[in-house]
Amino acid sequence: VSKERAPDCYLKVNFDNFKTFKTETIKDSLQPSWDKTFPSEGGLSFRYTTSGGGQAWKGNATPQQVQALSLWMSKKVLEVQLWNSNFLSDEHIGDCTIDLLTLCTGPATYTLNFRDSRGSVS
Repeated sequence: VSKERAPDCYLKVNFDNFKTFKTETIKDSLQPSWDKTFPSEGGLSFRYTTSGGGQAWKGNATPQQVQALSLWMSKKVLEVQLWNSNFLSDEHIGDCTIDLLTLCTGPATYTLNFRDSRGSVS
């Protein structure tokens, strides 16, 4: 990232190769936010439905079925990459991943910390 000015950041989002997209670029910002990009949804969001998952969470599944679904969901990941838009070539700043099980069973809002190629938190 250039030391002269703040980066022009955008996100590349990949949900387990099921859905991928790129956000708009937030120019000249050290603290970019994409909340205004998706105002009707309250931030960056999309819907993903699994077949058979509803039965497990409604209590209509055996413990083995719930365990199998939980294992399957823990292997599905959301990957978010943070990029700096440059004139000649864009620069990868960092990335983070979170599994579907955590997304489905955890809090409604997440703060994701990006790690650069050296593993440092950005």
